[in-house]
Amino acid sequence: MRHSSVGRNAFFLTPAIVRKLGEKVAGNVKEAVEECVAVKHLVTSRTAASYPGSHNMCQCFQEHVSDAQPSEPIFLVLELCGKSLSQRLRERPNWAWRKQIITQILQGVDFLQANGKIHHDLKPDNVCVTDEDVVKIIDFGGLQNFGKLSHGCAYTPAYSPPEVKSGCYDLRGPVYAYDGYATGLMLMEFMCGSLTGIRRGSSNPCSYSILYGSEDVNARYVAKMLTQ
Repeated sequence: MRHSSVGRNAFFLTPAIVRKLGEKVAGNVKEAVEECVAVKHLVTSRTAASYPGSHNMCQCFQEHVSDAQPSEPIFLVLELCGKSLSQRLRERPNWAWRKQIITQILQGVDFLQANGKIHHDLKPDNVCVTDEDVVKIIDFGGLQNFGKLSHGCAYTPAYSPPEVKSGCYDLRGPVYAYDGYATGLMLMEFMCGSLTGIRRGSSNPCSYSILYGSEDVNARYVAKMLTQ
């Protein structure tokens, strides 16, 4: 890594790029030759080291300050976490492996909640699995603290609780249930292999039946999948 000064107490890193990995909403993702050693923690290192699930968080390897102009890009150097859960599911892993991964996902979510954090966008694409089968929760762009929530958070409608779409979502309520609902739906998808029969799209898969009292076709589909 090459450190370049951009002002007082400020610097940026210039990693040697190996290959372009892909593009997402937040920008390009590229793989670098070397690995940074400075780690930005969600909580104090003592707490993180002693709490189950802390290693299931994607690490930010470089905390830095930039005086870049609005037209200049801002970079984050993050841990390369392997394939997403969606990709691994397409490989049809065995049940022993799935049980191991599910346990780690729950430990990771529990770690966030124990430290007063809400991920706000849990889904298979935001959970990665390394080559060593270690779960890494990624994409903390919508991360918020309990008691300090605001409107306009980023989320994926298909994995959000029904009350979010109904307009009765109380930011002062037990908001940890937001991640709990998304985790439950994600694990159901993980165990069933797919949710292709679930009504999805731009609205929550369960919202319509809950809000308007229609037949819950999703529950019928899930029951069928679980009894096969």
